[in-house]
Amino acid sequence: MSELKPCPFCGGMPKVNDWTLKGITDKRCFCDNEKCPVYLSKTIAIDDWNTRPIEDALNKRIAELEAAKTIQEALEAK
Repeated sequence: MSELKPCPFCGGMPKVNDWTLKGITDKRCFCDNEKCPVYLSKTIAIDDWNTRPIEDALNKRIAELEAAKTIQEALEAK
């Protein structure tokens, strides 16, 4: 099982349970923070829970900008 990311709505750590449907058992996660907007409303497959396309794209762009800044600073130092 991959490491779970915190809840995108409240930042709390999700809980994991085994869920069985039509004889198939899978690990699913959910947020059990009573103040969270998605509190117990939905169980989600772990891979889906950890999928954050906007966050991943932003982190990639930040890394690109930081690399460009490092190169620019090195060029200016010469």
